[in-house]
Amino acid sequence: MIGSPDVLAFTSEEGDFILVAEFSEQVGPLPVRTIPDDPRVIGSFDLNHFSLRIMSVDYQAAGPQPHPQAASPSPQPSGSSLQPLPHLTFSEDSRVVLGDSKEGAFAYVHHLTLYDLEARGFVRPFCMAYVSADERKIMLQFQEMSLRFSRASESLKTGNRRAFARELQRKLRDLEYTRSILQAALQRDIQ
Repeated sequence: MIGSPDVLAFTSEEGDFILVAEFSEQVGPLPVRTIPDDPRVIGSFDLNHFSLRIMSVDYQAAGPQPHPQAASPSPQPSGSSLQPLPHLTFSEDSRVVLGDSKEGAFAYVHHLTLYDLEARGFVRPFCMAYVSADERKIMLQFQEMSLRFSRASESLKTGNRRAFARELQRKLRDLEYTRSILQAALQRDIQ
């Protein structure tokens, strides 16, 4: 997926690389993988610091805002105790260019969100970043990187949705089993 030739085409022998990071609720932003996975390419670059930097961007702030009518509660008949249903919003991928003067690096950063039953709100922020010392190179290839990173993101999200649905079905079956056991025990206690 991420190691596809589409994305690897942006790397070079000049020290450019791709960084994949996730937000861990226990320790914060973490580097997950670099492409290529070669210490000579990374050198003394502080992956932990840069992961914190790129995962700290408020990438959802510039996202699409709900339509005012959609966000307002629908009118209820008088005397009705019905409450308006909450609106679910899913963040879209975002693309930003960041600079880090400490590292002398620039990055095209592609944020995405994956589903995770163990994460807060059932979502886990991820990002992929193309890191280079050459800001001009990133700006010239922004559209191409956006296209290719979007393809990699869609592959990740497709697999993630399938795995999330399977895990959710398994949890629902477990809950149904537990409910049936508790109901049977309650029926025995009543008799």
